[in-house]
Amino acid sequence: MVGEEGAAARTLAEVPDGDRITARLLAGPDGSEPAPGADPASTAGSAPADPGSDLGPRDSDLAPGGAAAAEHASGADRLIEWHVDPIDGTVNYVRGIEQHCFSVGGRDPETGRWVIGLVAAPALRTVWFARAGGGAWKTVGLPGPAEASASTADPDAPANPATASGPATPATANPLLVPGELEYTRLSGTPRGRRGRVLATGFSYSPERRTLQLAALGRIMEEFDDIRRAGSAAVDLCYAAEGRVNAYCEYGINVYDWAAGAIIAEEAGLTVLRPAGESKLCIAADTPERFAFLREHFYA
Repeated sequence: MVGEEGAAARTLAEVPDGDRITARLLAGPDGSEPAPGADPASTAGSAPADPGSDLGPRDSDLAPGGAAAAEHASGADRLIEWHVDPIDGTVNYVRGIEQHCFSVGGRDPETGRWVIGLVAAPALRTVWFARAGGGAWKTVGLPGPAEASASTADPDAPANPATASGPATPATANPLLVPGELEYTRLSGTPRGRRGRVLATGFSYSPERRTLQLAALGRIMEEFDDIRRAGSAAVDLCYAAEGRVNAYCEYGINVYDWAAGAIIAEEAGLTVLRPAGESKLCIAADTPERFAFLREHFYA
């Protein structure tokens, strides 16, 4: 878990194109920002026409008045506190295990409200993302790292010569920069009728903390049939948002580990507890009852 905490929030004026970028991240499908406390359920069943269309500039940005929405949405004094983990699941990464990711979450420092989260896992060909009040989403059809790397070749360069391993490969544009060709799935936690109760968790490198975690595991497994350990808190939280696991519970992780994944799980409809103050426990559960059980029995 390599991370950089965003404790020192920066004004948008200090970030190149910060006003436009932040407004785009926070904007809804129609370009409007949800009101604080907006009900995520109010957007259920309505997908953005192109959730990835805000990844790059559009013609309207360059036309007169194109920045008006950004100025209106962001304001001159708006701050977003970013918490970034460039590689969550570092051990997985160095050992060639696919469950590793880049994670970034944004928080309004004035209200304390988490407003945006994105988890990108290149080896899994997946990006999960969420905006407060806008639901949680997952990409489908991203290229793998090798394909993305190969596709960044100069489009004017000649095709690669044929090799013993296969025919010539034409140079193509980077598909990561063509979000309109991607598909998106809205996340809503555990599907109805899914059998079994699976818990995602993790274990500390600290012997003292690991002793506490293992003792708690014996108690909370009364509610579950099995456990899974992805090796990345952010990926575990996204798996909970997808419904691959019923809940995630881990003690002692840092803010950059859960900053993005927690809002993704929350926007998928899960009940979420973020570590705060003396509490170092992070929970995301698919039912309020399961959430209450984990919260009560972890420290029992």
